[in-house]
Amino acid sequence: MQGLRLDLCAKNRMGLLSDITRVLREYGLSISRISLGIRNEKAVGSIYVTDAPGHDISPSTVELVTKEIGESVIVVHKSQK
Repeated sequence: MQGLRLDLCAKNRMGLLSDITRVLREYGLSISRISLGIRNEKAVGSIYVTDAPGHDISPSTVELVTKEIGESVIVVHKSQK
């Protein structure tokens, strides 16, 4: 899978997915794949993102996105091409 994998573990709440996708869109990122589920009261899963042309995103953008999402714990993994 091309792009960066963001692993998400956050308290599940109404509108969480909408908020996450809004933040990604505001930073010009595209989701190439997403896999989310609910475990107890937590939303957990992975989101693969690239910039609009399909390239990896910069570390500074990753930092801004993770700060913006805030309540979520996100671990970033560079994918293997």
